[in-house]
Amino acid sequence: MINFIKSNQIHFKGNRQEIKKSTPHSNDFQLYKTEEEAKQIRAMNLAASHNIKFPSSERPKALDPADREIILSDEYDKANKWTVWTDPRSGKCYTVIKKSTNPDGTITARILDNQGKLIKETEIKPKNIAILDTSQSKNTYLDMRKNVALSHAILVEFLAQRENPLANFAHADVSDTFGMCIDHDKTIQTLEIILKKLEAGEEISVINCSFGTQRKLKHEKLSREASKQEIEEHLKNESEEQKIISLFKEIASYGTKIVLSSGNKGKNSVSLFYDPDSTEFTGALNAEGKVADFSSTRALTKHYEKGTYKITKLKDGFNVTEKPGADIPYSLIYKDNKVLGMKLDKEYNTREILGYLENFCKMRLTTTKEGYIIPDEPMNEKYEGTSFAAPIRAAKLALNEAMYEILDN
Repeated sequence: MINFIKSNQIHFKGNRQEIKKSTPHSNDFQLYKTEEEAKQIRAMNLAASHNIKFPSSERPKALDPADREIILSDEYDKANKWTVWTDPRSGKCYTVIKKSTNPDGTITARILDNQGKLIKETEIKPKNIAILDTSQSKNTYLDMRKNVALSHAILVEFLAQRENPLANFAHADVSDTFGMCIDHDKTIQTLEIILKKLEAGEEISVINCSFGTQRKLKHEKLSREASKQEIEEHLKNESEEQKIISLFKEIASYGTKIVLSSGNKGKNSVSLFYDPDSTEFTGALNAEGKVADFSSTRALTKHYEKGTYKITKLKDGFNVTEKPGADIPYSLIYKDNKVLGMKLDKEYNTREILGYLENFCKMRLTTTKEGYIIPDEPMNEKYEGTSFAAPIRAAKLALNEAMYEILDN
């Protein structure tokens, strides 16, 4: 585990690796509202890249037995109650645990240092995160190879939830009739509802939009000016998208951050949903911690997070974040299946018994080496895109707000 990340150095257990300072180049300040924002975002990008380059399967320490039980468990209900947060202001790493949700809607949070010692236990009002995406009615679909694939909406939401246990998440379906593409009218209606909530005094910390219209750039030089010009030319003839941008501006005036995915058509493309005053692009990092080849709109992108993941099957559900434990319970994907996660003793762990259970469940089954029953359907075991980087950054930005309140008060 990383114990400490700083803007110009990283501390490990007993050693130190000097790395490039995260202070932005002077030209980068054009993207940011303040120098402090620039430093914090670049520090977050640095931490995201570093965690990819130097992955660790080691879980954080916890001195309290109840905390340790949560952190060491692979069960969905426990694995989704904690995360490791890096303070972009100082580089210090903390373990954040959601102890309970209280009757008044607050969350009791426990904050541990990197040695597992309790720093603070406090009640906090959870930050609200809105996720605008496709329909959740279909949790899976068959890809072109007829493999089972988890839906875009499910992956986006659970990536965000795993990154921030101290938030409330609301999903809004803004998809078309087929549930695969974004409907502009539904997006406008949803943003108008959000705006009315803000006008009524409700607080929404971050909105995540893992979608957009993309276009190949005509310009040879991929400067900010060329990218902005391409977007402006596009928006002149798109009244619905102009309305969306107008709503983004109004929503952002209430302090709500709007995080967009930067697109997946490579460095010569731009995503055309953009307003420099109200929206923030998130691009994708590859398995080496570098900007992924498919990541677009680079001249206008502030944020970067991991955008390539593997899916594995655990006894309690799918792991899609590559963090410890189950991220998505089987009960959500296979609602009527009662045998997934059950353990077969060695004498019963036979093909004959599994065949009987397959007939009962109407699906193929196998077992883990410990004997737990898991799905054995052909499955898309990899997914990638800036769509999956954006919700992680959205969740982290909201967690920053919550943690600053906790640590500074």
